[in-house]
Amino acid sequence: MDFKFKVFIVVFFTLFINLLIEAQAIPEIITNKKVSGKNYLPDFSYAGYHNGEKKLPVIVGKIINAIDYGVIPNDGLDDSKALKKAIEEASKIKGNVTLQLPPGRLILSDILYL
Repeated sequence: MDFKFKVFIVVFFTLFINLLIEAQAIPEIITNKKVSGKNYLPDFSYAGYHNGEKKLPVIVGKIINAIDYGVIPNDGLDDSKALKKAIEEASKIKGNVTLQLPPGRLILSDILYL
């Protein structure tokens, strides 16, 4: 093998192994008390309605399903326009309205104003 190629292989694998090791390292914000004391690490374990400690209320009023307006979860495509359309339709209805979002990941690339 050519000397340059051997050097390239050694450098490549050295960098690759270093990246693997660094990727597995625990962040300093968790391990270092000085860093963690100065920086706030949010705790999302209580995310949700009333910190996940109460059941969701019974839905009263008109229910709008976002899927009916083109929102498709987990498809890897932007759902902003479809969700905006669903929000606009929901805002036209008088009284209580619930806009139900489907389970899964929605991709939003635009700001949605409620």
